[in-house]
Amino acid sequence: DPLARLVALDHERRDLEDSLEAIKKERAPLEEILLEQWADRGQQNANVNGMTVYVGHDFYCTKKAEASTEQLLEVLQAHGLDRVIQLGYNASGLKAWVKEQLANDSDIPEDLAGLLNYDTAIRLKTRLA
Repeated sequence: DPLARLVALDHERRDLEDSLEAIKKERAPLEEILLEQWADRGQQNANVNGMTVYVGHDFYCTKKAEASTEQLLEVLQAHGLDRVIQLGYNASGLKAWVKEQLANDSDIPEDLAGLLNYDTAIRLKTRLA
């Protein structure tokens, strides 16, 4: 019966999502401890149980909650960033532009920087060894 199978799969999915949330909650403090220890030792990676654990740098760039989309669009246009504007704005294009500016030691215009949250988050990541 397809309906019964659909419901069974949804139950399984919900159980797995709950398990994943519990794993994330348990993992977060371990990651903080390890990042601090590795920073003190200058360690970047380790291989354990067939997995490589390494320090990853994830850049993010988002509109600040208090900034309106309209404000952001006006400032983007004022700085010639029409390429990241669509019906709203292209978040991945904006992120790429901000990341490029920072990589080239270029300033983010103050009025634009005031509307954005951006930084590089340091995280422990894993991949199969």
